[in-house]
Amino acid sequence: MNPDFIKKMDSKIDQISSFPVINGYYLVIGGGKIGTRFVEHARKSRLPFVLVIDIDCEALVSGNVTVLKDRWHLVDVLDSLTASGKSDDCYVSCKGPSIHGCNIFFYCMDSKEIPYLLNHGMPEYIIPAVPTHAAVDIVEDLLNFQNERAFIRKVCIDEDDEDSMQLFKNIVSFFPDNIVAGKFPEHGTIFLSYARPGEICPGNCKGQEGYCYTFTRIKPITITSYVLELSGSEAGWVFESCQMAPGIGGIRGRDLRENLIAIMKHIRRIKGEPSIHGTGERSFFIATTCNCHGILNILQIV
Repeated sequence: MNPDFIKKMDSKIDQISSFPVINGYYLVIGGGKIGTRFVEHARKSRLPFVLVIDIDCEALVSGNVTVLKDRWHLVDVLDSLTASGKSDDCYVSCKGPSIHGCNIFFYCMDSKEIPYLLNHGMPEYIIPAVPTHAAVDIVEDLLNFQNERAFIRKVCIDEDDEDSMQLFKNIVSFFPDNIVAGKFPEHGTIFLSYARPGEICPGNCKGQEGYCYTFTRIKPITITSYVLELSGSEAGWVFESCQMAPGIGGIRGRDLRENLIAIMKHIRRIKGEPSIHGTGERSFFIATTCNCHGILNILQIV
């Protein structure tokens, strides 16, 4: 057992455990079309506080919100979020942090810096609006201790790697064929969906449980339920995407915090037991799901 690793991991777990969840705070990752649609929804719904980030300083959303010009202004706005300090279950101040009366902000930054934002409080919801698996990206970035060697990596399965390929096949075979929309072992990725090839869900879809009115199809079990059932037999964590608006989902900050802590405790246990060397024991999955769709990535502890 590596005492230095254990110390760092315990410190990181304590740090994440201390992140307060700030109700009324929505963090949008990506300022393109989906991010802009969420901002329109936020205005109509009078959401208390929205922060949109994008690596492109001229992202579509930037022309329609208050742009924070530098890190100092970002920190100032984040630190003014709560009325009740840093205890858990904080609420955005009833007046709301604002500049010129606006409470929807854009800041140009790489999504890899999300751990920096979380140090100032966990949003009530994180809205992924980028073409990547945001939950995996956040977990990877949080486990990279100050640019040191990461403790996990995405699995890119080679056909000659029998153990990894068998694990991938086992996970695929757990699901009914009709919901496996794509399987890409070279990326360790499985797509799940009740939509069939060529079908495109409308932008105003409410994604109800039980039945798809768009394609007149029974959905006996939600995709989230299927993957949660998988987590009973394979190490893995599910980030449920809750519908924020038609066609737009968000991950609860509380779920993100709890899953991060559980993943780190799992990694601490595995790396603390030198006898565990098998691919299966050192692998786990992260999935983001809703009632109708999901993406699952296999990762490995290194």
